[in-house]
Amino acid sequence: MGVKDEAMTDSSIETHLQQDIFPQVLIEQKSVEFVEGAVDRNRQALWETLKPSLDVLIDKFELPRKKPEEMTDVQYFEFLVDKMYGQNMTVRRLDREQVKWSVWPSVANETGATNCSLGAQVFLELLDTAGYDVEYGMPGPLTHSIAFAKSGEDYYYIDPTNGIVEKVAETIEVDGIKVHVLKTDNFKCPFEAVPAFPSEYSVVATVSNLQALQSEHDRPNPSEFVATLETRFGLVENQHYLEWVKQNLFPEWDKLTTDEFWKEETARVDKKLSYDLPTT
Repeated sequence: MGVKDEAMTDSSIETHLQQDIFPQVLIEQKSVEFVEGAVDRNRQALWETLKPSLDVLIDKFELPRKKPEEMTDVQYFEFLVDKMYGQNMTVRRLDREQVKWSVWPSVANETGATNCSLGAQVFLELLDTAGYDVEYGMPGPLTHSIAFAKSGEDYYYIDPTNGIVEKVAETIEVDGIKVHVLKTDNFKCPFEAVPAFPSEYSVVATVSNLQALQSEHDRPNPSEFVATLETRFGLVENQHYLEWVKQNLFPEWDKLTTDEFWKEETARVDKKLSYDLPTT
């Protein structure tokens, strides 16, 4: 599994990502180079590297790149979400682990599903090329991923993982971060304040989920699927993928976990999630 005893330096983790990880996670191979301290450039470079693989998935999932004339924007959003949600549920009924770890394009190309972060990325690329203003949302914060798309003067919360399209009630700013506020009774959507960023910020999840995969593998009796991915990606024990993300892609991470506003949102979400689902 590679280096066992020490965490890599920044330079070696960048080499590890460039040489070991991205050739395995991409469908369409494209090189990426990171520049130390160049946070904006690193995000944009990684996003541009991902986009050709996202285009492959758009075609694989047969998601129409142009809104049919007979549909409104919202109907188009709902059609796309229903289609992707149905595809994911078909795979999940067979093996939920495959959906959970379909974070990276090459994996999704094999499983035929996407997890929340990759699903959001697919929709960001799709709706951007369809002509919509789009943003990446981090509900929770930092526990989920969705896309926002603008129709007229309104933004819509678009979540293919849970089959949800919701109109944004209002938009505010919190400590320099744009926040879309939801007011919904939909029990599948426990979020209220959702931080929103340009599409390239979605690459944060692409790299940080390597840490989640590594942690899952280190637990007793990891699934065969997780073990296979860990070997395939050549993950490195004691590697600080998340810390690298915070320093090189998303220095706002700690703000979204420590500020009082976001602590209150986390408490609201936890409370809603603790409720029993309604019976029918």
